[in-house]
Amino acid sequence: MVSVVVHCNPGLQNQIDCADALRSGFTVAEMPVEVVYDRRPQKANEITVIQGPWWAYNEFVGKPNVLWLDRTFYGCAVNNVSLGWLNANGSRSFGDCDKPAKGELPELHPMKDKARCAVVFGDYGRDPAQEMSYARRTFDAVYYRAHPASNGRTPYLTLGGELDTVFEIGDCAVGYKTTALVDAAIHGLHAHSTNPWHVTQEIKTLGREKWLEQLSWKQWSLDELRAGTFVEHLC
Repeated sequence: MVSVVVHCNPGLQNQIDCADALRSGFTVAEMPVEVVYDRRPQKANEITVIQGPWWAYNEFVGKPNVLWLDRTFYGCAVNNVSLGWLNANGSRSFGDCDKPAKGELPELHPMKDKARCAVVFGDYGRDPAQEMSYARRTFDAVYYRAHPASNGRTPYLTLGGELDTVFEIGDCAVGYKTTALVDAAIHGLHAHSTNPWHVTQEIKTLGREKWLEQLSWKQWSLDELRAGTFVEHLC
């Protein structure tokens, strides 16, 4: 029987909640599971689950059989997460997602007719110079939207207000890893990521409708984690 180790940051309640949900889900699937509260690799030849881009990420990127749980792509960020196999290049594999959508999908807004005004969405802890340079070369007008955790410490004048207002201003959304690009694409903006593995890259080949259907299999609610319904899809 394959065993599972879930790594959890004891200082973050959201990781504790997700770890408890995963423990319940793997138990339902009759897979031995242990939650540990440090970053050190445990036993060999097991499934490892890590959470977030910081806690234990550097210790496990490049290692086999690692599931990476991170922010949801759409919907409530408290009750939903994304989950997939961590690849050596930092991307994730999400299993066979080419099937009817899972759960309720958000409504797709009409696509913007123009593509002249871009909003660059910043990532936490990342210099947005590459994204700003790309946007300034490509679009007629460029605005910057800082990551909420930046606390105003950015080298660019930041576009404030509610996200819905920001989506009305821009025709295009530019970013690196930020999930704001997913929300922007749903709201009808043309999404551009400088990260070749960002999930919005698939819109070009799939179209938004099919892309959103497949995206539903790349994220899971906490209830789905507790029920173990993710196990058959991923494991």
